[in-house]
Amino acid sequence: MVKCVLISYAGYPYTLSSLLPDNGLANLAGALIRAGHKARILDYGTVSTIKRLIPQNHTEELNRLFKQYGNRIYKEGLVESNRLNENLQEYQEGQAREIGKEIARFIQTEKADFAGIKLWNGDGFTGSIMIAEEIKKLLPGFPVVAGGPHVDMYNKYIWERTDAFDLLAQGEGEETIVRLADHYDGRTSLAGIPNLIYRKGDEVITAEKKWIEDLNTLPFPVYDKDVYLAMKGDEKIKIVVLDESRGCPNTCFFCMQPMKSGNRIRIKKAERII
Repeated sequence: MVKCVLISYAGYPYTLSSLLPDNGLANLAGALIRAGHKARILDYGTVSTIKRLIPQNHTEELNRLFKQYGNRIYKEGLVESNRLNENLQEYQEGQAREIGKEIARFIQTEKADFAGIKLWNGDGFTGSIMIAEEIKKLLPGFPVVAGGPHVDMYNKYIWERTDAFDLLAQGEGEETIVRLADHYDGRTSLAGIPNLIYRKGDEVITAEKKWIEDLNTLPFPVYDKDVYLAMKGDEKIKIVVLDESRGCPNTCFFCMQPMKSGNRIRIKKAERII
């Protein structure tokens, strides 16, 4: 049995959907627990993160600028607003690194065996890299695996941006993360684990993508407060996503779902959804 810490940092929670529970991480936790492993979810799409990433003095300064310039802020107040934005960006980058240190301490306290980080767009990509780099700095040799949308889009090229991730995982992660947990438990090698990208010397090995053929065989996602820590109190909007189907046969230019979940739609039975 091993213990995995699952991390989601998508940057500042700009929309209400950012405050919904992360169905993907809950699914991974469910898969790990059913296989006899342990999981903890650290989701920073919370009310506290909103407060943390916009300090009170920044809010007061922004209010002053709007009172002074109103709609003219983008012309007459541009220099001051740009300075404020640069200060905020620097502050939020510092907070991301501080979160990385906090997670490293959490990993030590939990005696975790590896961590998985979900890579998002924008601040969720750069911030997650900062977090991973801080974990690596404080815990050299601790395995950090990256998954999520950015891995599906950029796969091995992520390593041109950072060396903070030991492994990358594409596609659907339930089988992959269980097999990874078995690997860190000393029961299997990396070779043959589906959807995995890893380095062997100077060579990059990209495993074959594999989809979950029968979604009805998947465990239920886990939102228990002792596993999904952000579900405590009023940090999240308690509306969960129904994962009733995966895959899409369309090839819309703007959408990555066929890349993430395959181009063949798979639907759960009605009884399972209910």
